[in-house]
Amino acid sequence: MEWNVEASLSHLRRIRKPKPAPPYQCARHVHAALEAGGLRLPPIESRHPEDGPSACDYGRPLEQAGFAVFYDNLNEDLASTSYAPAGGDITIFMPITSEIVSEIAIHLHRHGHIQMYDDVSAAWISDFRQGDFFPDRDTRIGYDRFQIYRHAHASARAR
Repeated sequence: MEWNVEASLSHLRRIRKPKPAPPYQCARHVHAALEAGGLRLPPIESRHPEDGPSACDYGRPLEQAGFAVFYDNLNEDLASTSYAPAGGDITIFMPITSEIVSEIAIHLHRHGHIQMYDDVSAAWISDFRQGDFFPDRDTRIGYDRFQIYRHAHASARAR
């Protein structure tokens, strides 16, 4: 499936918020950006139908739209790889539950998180421009699993 990654990233830059603020809409923003680039995702089965699709529900639809898992943190540690993000890479973080880690409270993130890499601004964007790969403190210290997806057409234009 053809995808205009530049159109998606331009759309995402336009609609992002300056900082994280409720309502948190990462899945809605990334989905809208994909559509702005010409991708039509198949219907997304939501694990929380009352809230609409969660970020963590996007893996299979992305694969059906031409993305493939480029990196899975169950197989190796991202810090030990030579991974360099390409424009249009999408990361999906699985949900994390509330717990105490090293005396720091990790809050419930039942929807997970989804973000796209913008190679123009060299930043990860979801519903806001993130400071780095991890969108917040909870995700940085409490994540369990995440996967990075890359579209077949995006890899050919990776900078």
